[in-house]
Amino acid sequence: MKPKASSTQSKLMTLAGSGLESKQMNTTQSFSQRLMFHPNQEEAATMVAEQAGWHFDQSEDGKQLAENKLLQSDLDSEFKSANKRRDTLEDKLNGTKQYIKCIASKEDGEAPIKASFWHWSGRDQASMVMLCLCLLAAMVMGATNVYSNLMSSGQPVFLDNPWMAISISMLVPAGSCAIKFIANFFEFNLSKKRYALIVYSSVAITLLLWTIFFAQEFTGVTSEIDWDALGEESSDKGTWLVWVQIVAEILVAAALFLAAEDISLKYSPESYRENPEYINALDAFKKHQNQHSTLRDRRGQNHASIIALEARRQAYINDCLAEFMARRTRFNSLNQL
Repeated sequence: MKPKASSTQSKLMTLAGSGLESKQMNTTQSFSQRLMFHPNQEEAATMVAEQAGWHFDQSEDGKQLAENKLLQSDLDSEFKSANKRRDTLEDKLNGTKQYIKCIASKEDGEAPIKASFWHWSGRDQASMVMLCLCLLAAMVMGATNVYSNLMSSGQPVFLDNPWMAISISMLVPAGSCAIKFIANFFEFNLSKKRYALIVYSSVAITLLLWTIFFAQEFTGVTSEIDWDALGEESSDKGTWLVWVQIVAEILVAAALFLAAEDISLKYSPESYRENPEYINALDAFKKHQNQHSTLRDRRGQNHASIIALEARRQAYINDCLAEFMARRTRFNSLNQL
């Protein structure tokens, strides 16, 4: 009469039915039986564990585990590249304005239409006329100041070619325009106001310095004429006076530009529309985000499968070791009798 199978053997057969072939299971049991006479029990157990692992690797589950590990390596590399791509698209999206300015028109629905100068209030009309006159005077004075200094220097290149001095003097009004249009690159009104405040403060400081140097250079009509100083070169104070005066003329014109624009914006309402570049960047980001989510789910499922198969492999090895230790114990007990 054949002996009944132990509970551990039943577990092994159940595990074999789930993934391991019965032939490999029998081979593992036969291998462990041949190690019953091994003098070192620990070495024998190690050999049984290695043999069980190799038998598992030859099964369908073992092949699936190897394939999943290779796939996991590819998925990890692809996921890393997808993360970099997502970060690039996200940076581009965050760096693109969602709305851009456009000219208000009747097609914009309730967008107000620009009012002509004749529909302005009387106060704004007078202020704009005064600002334009002062602006024109400041730009002419600045260009004239530079031109006169160049011509009075006595340089032959300017005396023979006055157009060169005129061209250089045009740098003053051009600089005023440049300082004014810097404000157009600010996205928020608060930044524009702060920039205008900096320009106005600089105007006040340079005008204060100009009055100081001017008073020191020209002492007034009541002072006596210094006949000994006639014909001498200008002093250091005169040089500072010229420099401060040119800077003040540039900043004054820029400040007048800003003030005139502030009035005109009241009657030139700005309209906004969604930026096409932002729309394209958002579509690209959403499309990649969907692909990235699919890849992340696939990578997670494969990783979970690897963990399950590795756990099954270790459980099989543990069951084989338990079976071997049980047989070895019974074998030792019988030999001691």
